[in-house]
Parts: sequence; C-alpha cells; structure tokens
Amino acid sequence: FSPGMSIVYRCDEGYLLVGEALLICTHEGTWSHPVPLCKELNCSSPEYMNGIQKGLESGKKYQHGAVVNLECEEGYTLEGSPQSQCLEDHGWNPPLAVCKSQVELSEDEGSLSVGLLFLLFLTAVTLYLIPKHRKR
Repeated sequence: FSPGMSIVYRCDEGYLLVGEALLICTHEGTWSHPVPLCKELNCSSPEYMNGIQKGLESGKKYQHGAVVNLECEEGYTLEGSPQSQCLEDHGWNPPLAVCKSQVELSEDEGSLSVGLLFLLFLTAVTLYLIPKHRKR
C-alpha cells in the first residue's frame, strides 16, 4: 500500500468490531492503528437451569438477536417473562426467567402455617393461665 491509502474494516452480522475501522498507511510504511478484531456477539445460557424444560440448552452460546421461549418442567413455576432476546452486551432482555419448584413454595407456606398455629397455641395457654394465676 502507498502512503495515504486507507482500508475500512467491517464485521459480518453477529460480530462487533473492536478497534478502529479506518486504517491509513503512513509514510513510515505502517498503519495508523492496530488491525481491529471482529468479536462474536453472543449470550450464554445460565449455569444453573433448575426446572427449565424447553428453550435453553446448557452451555450453548446464543447469537445476538436470538430469541428463546422458556418453559418449565412439571412441578415448577416460571418466574419472569417466558420470552427473552440476546443483546449486544451479552445480556438478555428481559432477564432470563427462572423455574421455581412448587414444592419449595408450598414448604415455605407450610412453615408459616405451623408458626402461626404455634403462636396461637401459646397465646391461648397464656390467656388461660393468667386468670388462674390471679385467683390465688
């Protein structure tokens, strides 16, 4: 290349140009900037995919713009949007939903019920014993 000549770099769809797109040949016979790189735009599936039946594959990379539709296995409830798109910044919009076990949810509700019953029992015993104690 002769001094003053230029090259313009572009990346294919799904790739991001990292560096300067325009390079000019200098009088010293070098380029004005380092050669840029094309970095693939993709999103990863989460490492922990508890209960997800459809929509994501563990360890798979998804290209920028890819849309996933998530479904949960039986016994799990989807929390979040069932559809998400891979963004340029490697994130998902909206954030990927998660599948929560319905057993875990009912265990939490059961713990609350047991706690309330115990509190009611203590209150009843206390109210029963206070009048007995005052009569003495």
